[in-house]
Amino acid sequence: MAAGGDEEGALVEAKRQRTEDGAMVSTGGGGAALVKNGPQRTSELLAPIMLLSGHGAAVHTAKFSPDGAHLLSGSHDKTLLLWEVFGECRNLLTFKGHANAVLEAHWLDSELVTSASADKTAALWDVKTGGRVRLFRGHSSYVNSCCPSVGAPLLITGSDDCTARVWDTRSRSRPLIIRHPLPVTAVAASMSGNEMYTGGVDGIVRVYDLRQSDNEVLRTLTGTLAGPHRGSCMASLAFQNGFTMLDHILKRARGRPVSYTHLRAHETDSY
Repeated sequence: MAAGGDEEGALVEAKRQRTEDGAMVSTGGGGAALVKNGPQRTSELLAPIMLLSGHGAAVHTAKFSPDGAHLLSGSHDKTLLLWEVFGECRNLLTFKGHANAVLEAHWLDSELVTSASADKTAALWDVKTGGRVRLFRGHSSYVNSCCPSVGAPLLITGSDDCTARVWDTRSRSRPLIIRHPLPVTAVAASMSGNEMYTGGVDGIVRVYDLRQSDNEVLRTLTGTLAGPHRGSCMASLAFQNGFTMLDHILKRARGRPVSYTHLRAHETDSY
């Protein structure tokens, strides 16, 4: 663009386009950050909003490390990525090995992570090297969910093959298989490692005592989850508030209801 129309080819400095909230700034790694106007920030991030670019398809899961210094993400592109959560949020490692989409991922500790995949397996990974430590085979369909036990060396998986399995991460022994009437779409473990929670397409949360070998249901949590939500399924189970509250997230054709079950009182609220 000519400057003043006198010299052809002379360039005029273009001002960066701004929004009401601030300006978009390149992070130098293919991503972008929104820098807001206002008081001086104290965060270690380059900007309040960071765009982490690296996956080649939909991202199905993301979890912070126990120390909060890293983020693990899993994608439909069959990979997991490890990110810093400060500065430019650099991508540190790529975990490759799954043959289909990564549907859920969790941290076992600061050195190991686990993942569940549509390739019918779950996997254990070394955070330092990005190498796969172990592959958990046995499910005959998609592994929708996985969850490590904080209080015991156990990994729980749930699958479309209508089973939940409990694996010992220290040995190659056969897993405990708990059969369900319908596909298992979500699993969770209690803080003590004594109880396992499973959720499925029937909208029912089933509780099992892992110390018992009979695989009998200890109790069920239904509340507003069963019956009224036709066509819904359990998408997630998570403990919060000191591990006394179980969070259910339902997928529905219309709307996305969320209900909270207080485990101590077995009371359910729906929002």
